[in-house]
Amino acid sequence: MKKLFIFMLLLLSACGYRIAGIDYDSSKPKHKFYVSEIKNSYFESDYYSLLNDEVNDFFSRYGLLTSKENADYFLKIDLLSAKTNSSITTISSQAVVVDINIKVKISVYDQGFKLLYEKIIGRVENFNLSSNVSENIINRDEAFVKGIRNLLLDFRYEFENR
Repeated sequence: MKKLFIFMLLLLSACGYRIAGIDYDSSKPKHKFYVSEIKNSYFESDYYSLLNDEVNDFFSRYGLLTSKENADYFLKIDLLSAKTNSSITTISSQAVVVDINIKVKISVYDQGFKLLYEKIIGRVENFNLSSNVSENIINRDEAFVKGIRNLLLDFRYEFENR
């Protein structure tokens, strides 16, 4: 039985298949970043701390964050907008689901502060509304953080594969 399991594991890995729960990306990251500026150009100040926390958490989680002295690249991240829009309503015209449309400008500079990459990336996430205002704020913030995380994943993939 043990030999069959090992054989299946080798067969699957040789064919390019991946088994859930096994981390195949154990190599070091291609690039190290120093986040030199996180800016909120949108009028709602609530989002700055969420953006700041998620950016630092994201780059730390993937081993991409480093000190200024050791950085390959410097990042500037600017929240341009985080607009909400009701997309699904009940018969009585009450919103039950709201979309949050997030736009972020990401700029990457080399060590000489020459602009290498700049792009505005957008993402739409949705969240449920309820009659509880506090719950709505929590749902909105969670959707915002999820959207930022997905934007940063898109950025990482695009930047590494450019």
